[in-house]
Amino acid sequence: MKNLTIRKRLFLFSVLTVMLLCFTVAGVGYISAKSTDVSITLDKKLVALEKGESYTFNVTVNGSADEVVWDITDETVAKIEKGTVTALKEGNAVVTAKFKDKTARCQIKVSDNGLVLSIVTNAGNEKLNILVGDSFDLSYEARYNNKTVPAEISVKVLNSEIASVSEGKVTGKTVGSTQIVFEAEWNGMKSFDVLDLGVVYNLIADYANGSYFKLYNDSRAGVKTVKLSPVILENGKKLTSEQFEISGADYDESIITFNSNTFVVTGLSKGKTDLGIVYKSKVTGNTVASVVEVEVDLYTEDKSSSINLGKVYVDDGSFEIDLKDVFADLTSKQLEGLSIIGITDVTSDFPVKISVENNVANTSSFISAGIIGDRLWEIQCEKYSYIVKVNVNEYDKYKNLVGEYVSSNNDYKYVLTNENDERKIAIYSVSTGSLVSDGTFEIHDDNKNNGRILVNLKTSFYGEKEIYGLYMNRNPMRLSLCFGGKYNDLYSLSAASYDKASGSYSSNNWLVNIKLNADKTCEFDVGNKVGLNQTGTYVLTPSGINAGTITMTFGKAILGVTSFDGKYSTDGQKYSFSIKVSGKSYYFTQNGETSTSDAITEAFGGGYSSFGTTANGQSGNWLTLYLGTDGTVYFDTYYYRDELATTGTYVLNGDKNSGTIIVDIGKAYCGFKRFEGTYEFDETTGKYVFDMYVYGSGYDNLRFTQMK
Repeated sequence: MKNLTIRKRLFLFSVLTVMLLCFTVAGVGYISAKSTDVSITLDKKLVALEKGESYTFNVTVNGSADEVVWDITDETVAKIEKGTVTALKEGNAVVTAKFKDKTARCQIKVSDNGLVLSIVTNAGNEKLNILVGDSFDLSYEARYNNKTVPAEISVKVLNSEIASVSEGKVTGKTVGSTQIVFEAEWNGMKSFDVLDLGVVYNLIADYANGSYFKLYNDSRAGVKTVKLSPVILENGKKLTSEQFEISGADYDESIITFNSNTFVVTGLSKGKTDLGIVYKSKVTGNTVASVVEVEVDLYTEDKSSSINLGKVYVDDGSFEIDLKDVFADLTSKQLEGLSIIGITDVTSDFPVKISVENNVANTSSFISAGIIGDRLWEIQCEKYSYIVKVNVNEYDKYKNLVGEYVSSNNDYKYVLTNENDERKIAIYSVSTGSLVSDGTFEIHDDNKNNGRILVNLKTSFYGEKEIYGLYMNRNPMRLSLCFGGKYNDLYSLSAASYDKASGSYSSNNWLVNIKLNADKTCEFDVGNKVGLNQTGTYVLTPSGINAGTITMTFGKAILGVTSFDGKYSTDGQKYSFSIKVSGKSYYFTQNGETSTSDAITEAFGGGYSSFGTTANGQSGNWLTLYLGTDGTVYFDTYYYRDELATTGTYVLNGDKNSGTIIVDIGKAYCGFKRFEGTYEFDETTGKYVFDMYVYGSGYDNLRFTQMK
């Protein structure tokens, strides 16, 4: 009995153990099926937004997204609602998404570039015009940062009597103008815009033969007239010619004419004009305006074989053209009121436009354009276009030379003229005003400012009819004529010299102030300091480049005289002069500044002939120099040796008896532009001499002797 009991107990224990083991195993499998790891992720780690923009996160959780709790670190920068973040102001913040005990984060960066909410329509930016009774399907949307946004937009017409708008459809009610107003709101931003709206009659004007016409002022060039073929539609029905009329027309009457009865347009002169015509329906009284564009070109005639404008010089920068020279075969009445409106160089296959204003052609760019020499110009006025011949030259070598000259001792006046390439010279006595001799002259120029001149007189002057000389543009222009080896200097004062001389002058030893004007008038005792105030005129008579005499003449006597004579000088910038009053000299300087001059003594100036000995013992005269009193030099002037002729400068270092001389010439001779030597005054002959070695001359040494 006892043994059974033990066996039963062992059995029961085994059964319970097995059951417990099975339960345990089953329990472990149940827990594994029911347990899950919690997780949450966001689709962005960084979101960049412009102020006002929104972004909705794509969130992944192993559960319901409604259980996600959202938060943001700075609610002033952005706000977060149910996974949508909206930018409020510029800055940075962090969005946190929490699911149970798990968290996901995203950085938010907000920028503010001043973007605004805008409204875009399918009507564009122009005025919307619709017909009475017609409708227009208007579409619109709000945009921000170039993206369409779901804004709330309201639309209305300001004047509901003219038109109405409903569900995007705009309908015209009656003729008039008004505006369609748009208002949009999105994310706290607002936008306001307007669209101009016009409602017009159902009257349309068109042309069967087009709305652009090119005509000519002369039928020889092409079509001169055109007859318009208007097509007038009212309510879709074409009106007959008896059912409409022209109630007005506007156009440039100098370019075309328009006959409102025959609808004929006629070209008159070169140009373009809009022909605006108002048509009126005789059926309803409605009106409609239309525009026709008309261009008129000119008849061009080649007159180059018969009309030659002569010479055009580009150094002037401009060339004034007389219509009578170009359109020589037209009458004064035909040219009345006309002007030159265009110039084209048509010499080559590549025409060059030449700017023109007030009948003056701009020649400043001719050289760079390569239009030097014989050219063909098409010159246009409002009604005519002629091709004429011109000769374009780089510079006028006679321009600076012509004028009046006086000799340094003011005994003769020389007048040089150049008209139609006839170069004439006339010599008058200053004292009597009578003609002494006349003739012609020609020049051999090295450039436009300096050269050599040859004068041929009809009667002898100083015993000669053929006179050689030089000209140099030194403002004033200097003309040096050689009579028997002695040069006589002549000077011509230009307007530029008087411009430079004009100004106020004060004296260092008198209270009087004097003012010289560019128009050759003067004022004595400016400010009436000593009661001698008077106005008059003055004349400068040069005796050299930088010096001469001045004469002031007044209408009333000053200190018992009506004129004052004196001497003036200039350093090229400032002028000064002295006058004698009651035997006493007074010195005046321009603007109160002392004027100084390094002028070479006049005694040294003049022509110099050379004499030398060659290496093989032969002697001879080789060349001639001319030294001006203003420090200028003309190299090889007397024998017209073209290969040597040039201008330059010279400098003396020493006193009136002896020293050194340095000559600089404009172009190299045998590779040299500078020559040096020594000078001295020969008391026996009363002349200056200087010794100088001229490279390439073949002479060991040359002695230049003054020709006086």
